[in-house]
Amino acid sequence: MSNNAETINNSNDWYKWVEEAISKKHIKYYEIENFSNIQEIGSGGFAKVYSANWKNSHKCYAIKSFFNINDATVKAIFREVQLQREVDFHDNVIRFYGVTTSIKENQRKEYSLVIEYAENGTLRKYLKENFENLTWNDKYNLAFQLVYAVSCLHDEGIVHPLNNVLIHRDTVKLADFGLSKRIEETSNSQSKVFGMIPYTDPKIFIRKRNRNNNQTEVYSLNKKSDV
Repeated sequence: MSNNAETINNSNDWYKWVEEAISKKHIKYYEIENFSNIQEIGSGGFAKVYSANWKNSHKCYAIKSFFNINDATVKAIFREVQLQREVDFHDNVIRFYGVTTSIKENQRKEYSLVIEYAENGTLRKYLKENFENLTWNDKYNLAFQLVYAVSCLHDEGIVHPLNNVLIHRDTVKLADFGLSKRIEETSNSQSKVFGMIPYTDPKIFIRKRNRNNNQTEVYSLNKKSDV
């Protein structure tokens, strides 16, 4: 089984890769019939996220289901699985558990990701609802966990956009690696400014030959996302 993202170019490649990974037990497969109490909890640009209980138990998972499986979506899904599996050993990264399936209107089997459920929602929502009750140490610990997680990603050569920060039982969890990049890939995005300008490293606007690096990305911890 290849781990090279360049080999995943279309939906057929994606299905073959997943089925091979399941057959070789590299990825765990969950029968969709074993999930109950499935409820939508969020929606993004190309996917919806549901909470679901496993086999009528109190064990809760998140299921990420994708709208349209096209070439661009396939590459983002593969990237998410590939990068997340590299770092989900870290306590502050959402766990990737495996995949499940559902049957779409065209009767084609579609794979969804089974991931860790963060019961407190986004960091922004958590702070909005609990800020007045948090002590200085609570706030410090949240900030420390966030920087600790980002540092781990950079050690693995990954840059993560910090607009997907979740909270699970007072613990920071980085999620959604579909838009994450290898550090060396960030230099290819020099002409693109992500996020809001007031929260962007001023050095990115200096027209020099020096390319952006992960230090520029770290500056965006101050980006007005979920932080």
